[in-house]
Amino acid sequence: MDSISTLPADFPKDIPPRDDHMFPTVQQATDIPLDQFASPPIDLTLSDTDNPTNTLYYHSKLHPQPFFIPPQAAIEILHSEFASPLPFDLTLPEPDCQSVDDSSTPSPSPSNTTTPPPQLQSTPSPSPSSSPQPRLRPNVSHTRRCRAKLNTNFDRLLQVLPKPPPGVEVKHKAQILQYAIDHYRHVRCKNVKLEMTLALSSRSHMHRWVQSVVHTSPNLRDSLKSFMAMICLTKNWKYAELWSPHTPTDSSSVALTYASGALPPTVEGEELHRLKAYRVKSRKYTFAPRSGVPGRVFLTMRPEWLPLLNDPVAFPRAPHAVRNRVEVTFAVPVVVNGSVKMVVQFYDTYRRDYEPATLNMTNEIAAMFGKAFTAINSSPFANTRV
Repeated sequence: MDSISTLPADFPKDIPPRDDHMFPTVQQATDIPLDQFASPPIDLTLSDTDNPTNTLYYHSKLHPQPFFIPPQAAIEILHSEFASPLPFDLTLPEPDCQSVDDSSTPSPSPSNTTTPPPQLQSTPSPSPSSSPQPRLRPNVSHTRRCRAKLNTNFDRLLQVLPKPPPGVEVKHKAQILQYAIDHYRHVRCKNVKLEMTLALSSRSHMHRWVQSVVHTSPNLRDSLKSFMAMICLTKNWKYAELWSPHTPTDSSSVALTYASGALPPTVEGEELHRLKAYRVKSRKYTFAPRSGVPGRVFLTMRPEWLPLLNDPVAFPRAPHAVRNRVEVTFAVPVVVNGSVKMVVQFYDTYRRDYEPATLNMTNEIAAMFGKAFTAINSSPFANTRV
């Protein structure tokens, strides 16, 4: 590489020429006085070939073939040529020997190992006297504190939970969490049941409850989920379904399809398994008007009670009901703006005699939901939410 400018007039001419085919040694290069390297004919560059000692090269017009200059000598040259401090730091960093295991790894010899040259950095490098930073390790004390706090919270949880019933083991953390979840669901269910029992205590309470549910639900289907939960919890019905009328695009006939279902948290064990199996089969059914309980309720707009579910003519899902021990059902319509928008159907796994009070009360609450949504949809300031 040639220099970036010509030699000044006062550049010394008594420097002995060097052989173009041989580099001088480091000692020969350092014999040249530093004051003889005038600015600007020098060109100090870093090279990554045949330079195992991190030595800088010196180029000049007098010596086209570069020769070695020790790194510190080159730094002094550059500092002497600039009136102000360099905008960067040329201090060579100390080699990182922390990752070398002397007991297992032999020391590399300069003849067969090439060390890449250091790169110029814009930030100051650490001084040779500074010790290398230790590697980051996990905060062991913080982990221990977290574990101790977790164990303390588990002990407190065991203290506030009621004594488990016989046969229920609550020893390990997973068992404690499962028991706490089950207990919370039980308490939550009792709380909801008390609220709904209060709503059923009078017509005014029921009206306020219906209005609260309607105004906090995005649509009719979501609001009727609370209605299904109320009847299941307060009247001990085991399963409920919503059936919605649907008109296919290629037909003018109406069909009722499965829209939603509700299983109260009081249903457990084998009974829960059977009702889930029945729900899977029930989802696949579609009822036309006059077909099945949903179709008849949709057509007549009147509630229906069916005490036996073993007749396929009256109840097309009779095989699934018998297999999963579903014994009795009843259904009520939800009328909005003069037409049935939903049919709500309830089931039990035990035989129950006809209960006119339950049927009339459920039908009356369904009518309250229908009237509430009729008022919302008729308002000019509200969007249709059915």
